[in-house]
Amino acid sequence: MIFSYSNDWVFQFTGLQFPAGNVFLNFSGPASIYVDYGNGAGATFTSGTANRIFFGTDDTSNASANYPRYLYGTGSASSLRTVRIRINQPELLVGLQVNGALNRPQPFPVKFSRFVNLQSVGLSGMSLTDIDTSLLQLKNLTLLSFRGAFSKDTRFYGFIPDYVFSGKKYLTFGWQAALGGKSFSVSNLDKLAVHLGATLDRLILDSNSLGDTNGVDGALPENFSGFGLLSYLALNNNLYSTFPALINGLTSLTALEFGSNPLVSWGNLSGLTNLTTLNISSSHATSLPASVPAYFTNLTALKVFSFMACFGNAAGLEAFIGSFYSFVVSNAALSGPASLPFRNMRITCGDVAVGSGFLVSGVEKAPDGYVQGSSNGTPANAAEMIYVMKNQYGHTWIYRGV
Repeated sequence: MIFSYSNDWVFQFTGLQFPAGNVFLNFSGPASIYVDYGNGAGATFTSGTANRIFFGTDDTSNASANYPRYLYGTGSASSLRTVRIRINQPELLVGLQVNGALNRPQPFPVKFSRFVNLQSVGLSGMSLTDIDTSLLQLKNLTLLSFRGAFSKDTRFYGFIPDYVFSGKKYLTFGWQAALGGKSFSVSNLDKLAVHLGATLDRLILDSNSLGDTNGVDGALPENFSGFGLLSYLALNNNLYSTFPALINGLTSLTALEFGSNPLVSWGNLSGLTNLTTLNISSSHATSLPASVPAYFTNLTALKVFSFMACFGNAAGLEAFIGSFYSFVVSNAALSGPASLPFRNMRITCGDVAVGSGFLVSGVEKAPDGYVQGSSNGTPANAAEMIYVMKNQYGHTWIYRGV
């Protein structure tokens, strides 16, 4: 990759619009960039009062921050394009996020040593063949996330080099590059807690083919118990059949993202008394037992719970709704502030817009004998149970009704 000077970025891609995905730039003060679209057209974009420039969003409500994609008037979806982005105030760039903007294998065209005040870098959904490792020498970097960013057979695929985390103090770290299915000493996953255990707040290991066993090792490195400050853990789209036992000891967690794993067991999360968010939505054919596990009584901080497609079929979902209704009635106050356990929860078990999740039968209405503030009545079906939980316990339910 050749640069005319070090704050020029040269992207190659095919298509009729740029970016194909999204490019987000955050600055510490008013800044501007120039984009040369490679077809004789170009434009200057300013950060305005927002101190940011976002490309690839359809939201034009804040023109000082959000800019739509550029549409090419000639060519086809296979036309090769070369776009040059010039950062006019490189010392002001503090955040960079690129999602799916480059659909051709290539090195990421940024000389990071020029951007000494960068604090966060997130790259995802590309086929990068390399990256300038001066990125890893930036002293202010606290967020590093590579999620599906690298091609196979690159030095970052299936392995995290020592220099990525050695001596660093990341608050957020994400890596998606086939780390599972091999021993942790091979993927280097067992080094994360050694170097980041004292600082890390958010860990994202989605889509790594991690499972209940990985090579000769278990579900997660044992030394992950050293993440004493971790508040957010994402293990979406892996191969776990249950929650790794080690997670139960991460008592600082407030959010656990565990969607799209082939779960068949609830495991044990009784120690996660600070947990406010739990996502176990799945697209797998496997199913969980359709009853609320006993340890849920310990999860008194839980307010957001998503469980789409976790119980095999509509009958399984309705059985779980019945179990969850009984759990709420037994463990939540009939009235009181939102802060009380299991009141004012947000529950997602379906998405009407995209047609995901099983249908819930019945009509959402007050059951026979229902009296607001004093009696739940006798719900005849899952929809009536949802009515009670919404109106009596302040819940918000997102589901697919008939």
